[in-house]
Amino acid sequence: MRVTNPTVTKMKDGAPATEYKENEMDDLALKATLMRCYQIFKMFHGTFASIQQKYGEDGLKQRMSDFMELYIPTLKSEQINLYSTLDGVHFLPVDRNIYLGIQTFIHLVENTFPSIKQTFFPAR
Repeated sequence: MRVTNPTVTKMKDGAPATEYKENEMDDLALKATLMRCYQIFKMFHGTFASIQQKYGEDGLKQRMSDFMELYIPTLKSEQINLYSTLDGVHFLPVDRNIYLGIQTFIHLVENTFPSIKQTFFPAR
């Protein structure tokens, strides 16, 4: 599978120049999306190895092509982010004081750095 970064064409020295938006695509989010795609494929068709063993390489390529033609249009690249990478956010109970401390820290960071749009605080 090939994914290309979005581009913007701007005028530079009187000629159009293409600039790539390097930070628009997150490698980890794309990898997680590809893994999810394989899990869905596997649920309907079986593993790549089992299909290749039964139908050969051409059979595997054809099944993958048929699946991808239907699946790829359902993906919305603007929604591929950290939350989709983690399959959503799982919440656990936390002590009230710890929660308030985390919220205070998040608000402090967001107010100090206005370029931060969203904050996610994972617990380990």
